[in-house]
Amino acid sequence: KDMIRKLRVPRDDPSEHSVILNNYDYWKLKARSKVMSPEEEKKIMDNVKREKENQQMLSEARKEEMKKLDIMRRKNEKLTDLEEEAYQQSRGLLQRAMEQRQEDEDEIKSLNEMMLNAKIQAIRDAQILEKRQIKVETVDEERRLDLMMEK
Repeated sequence: KDMIRKLRVPRDDPSEHSVILNNYDYWKLKARSKVMSPEEEKKIMDNVKREKENQQMLSEARKEEMKKLDIMRRKNEKLTDLEEEAYQQSRGLLQRAMEQRQEDEDEIKSLNEMMLNAKIQAIRDAQILEKRQIKVETVDEERRLDLMMEK
């Protein structure tokens, strides 16, 4: 008692049940507490959707630009020795495979056979000519030796 009135002191501490919000949470709760009409909600959702699509289109444009830049960089980039060797090796394999495929065709086979026969004939003609030249040289040498013996 304070001589004038009776003071009542509560038994439970009321501060236990109170909630303290920071400024951000307070404004967030306040914004959510507004009741909107379906038209307003639809308008807000459309705006959010439009903004999201816009952001996605911008992101796709940036992605395409980066791909183009990466392709340009790869074209202008010089290959390392290992990559160059692998590239040359793969080109050689492809070339051999192409030649093998072409050789399997009948027309190519007959052309290859004709070329081989022409080579064989040319070598044979050269050998016959060489044999004749050797024979002529030996006959000339024998005549020369016979002439020397007669003198």
